[in-house]
Amino acid sequence: MMSSVMRVARRLHGDRALLGHFLSPARSPAPFLTCQPDRKYASKVRERRVQKVKQEKQEVEIRQRMSVSALADAMNKNVEHVLEALLNTAVDPDSLGPDLVLEERWIKEVVTRSGMKFKWEKLSESRERPNRDAHRKPVDPSRLKPRPPVVTIMGHVDHGKTTLLDSLRKSQLVLREAGGITQHIGAFLVRQATLSHFSCITPSHSPPSICPVRQATLSHFSCITIADLTAVVIQLPTGERITFLDTPGHAAFSSMRGRGADATDIIVLVVAADDGVMNQTVESIQHAKRAGVPMIVAVNKCDKRQSDPQKVKQELLAHDVVCEEFGGDVQAIHVSALKGDNLMELAEATVALAEVLELKADPGGAVEGLIIESRSERGRG
Repeated sequence: MMSSVMRVARRLHGDRALLGHFLSPARSPAPFLTCQPDRKYASKVRERRVQKVKQEKQEVEIRQRMSVSALADAMNKNVEHVLEALLNTAVDPDSLGPDLVLEERWIKEVVTRSGMKFKWEKLSESRERPNRDAHRKPVDPSRLKPRPPVVTIMGHVDHGKTTLLDSLRKSQLVLREAGGITQHIGAFLVRQATLSHFSCITPSHSPPSICPVRQATLSHFSCITIADLTAVVIQLPTGERITFLDTPGHAAFSSMRGRGADATDIIVLVVAADDGVMNQTVESIQHAKRAGVPMIVAVNKCDKRQSDPQKVKQELLAHDVVCEEFGGDVQAIHVSALKGDNLMELAEATVALAEVLELKADPGGAVEGLIIESRSERGRG
């Protein structure tokens, strides 16, 4: 009996030791999942988690000075999404709108807040490749026809350039210029006739800067405003046409005068008879010589008492501008832009010089233009 009790006691003692061995902290626990289907399920769950972590964010191509609407298109979002992302930034809330041009940091901030990545837009092939502008093929001489000359009015500030053109088209452009100073290049056509009964049309889209205006009947004066440029057709007795360009005379607009000289056939140099040759007068002469363009001198303000046209012509000699009465080939016309004196003589002198130059073009050929002036609109470029 005693021996049976001892055997049971030893067995219980051994089981307790064995249990303690399995519960020991030093022993690593057995895997929780021992069934094969359970192991496959756990593996799939882990793969899904890894895929979510490795999933790449959407990339957005950005560039400098993007507008709100352009950024929204690049992100494939609506404009409201971009505006909402900008609400808690330092951007002025009052300036928020589809055409607002954003700084680089705000473009990046909107993309980052939207959970996307940004990368800089690559230059298009057309910008990377060398200049491949199209050039007109040589024109058959038999197709060439006489064309109106392009005449640029140049001279010193306040010498009456715009007033001279104003007298031709009988409009008050001078009064509309800021401070009486021309701030852009204006273009218009003169085609024979009286300066009465005119109509003004402003198209919704702007044609090229220099625009020969065509119409079936030229019995009335027509004025077509193209942005900052103005094209005017005037009916004259002989039927010839002249395209005029008005350039600024102020010293700050030297580059505009240079562009006007490059785009012209004839330069009319306006010199005030009371002031004589001034700084911008000399500069205009230099532009004409550099471009190789012939000149006609219009001695303006001859109606004033203190005017001295002869002194003006003598001062021009110092700059190699020799008028016809001194044995040169430069025509000098005495005019009064304010009173309209001798304007027809100036037009006839211009037409005569154009005939000598034999200006011709193919009216049915490919169109080729020269940009005289451009401007940038906020949000549109």
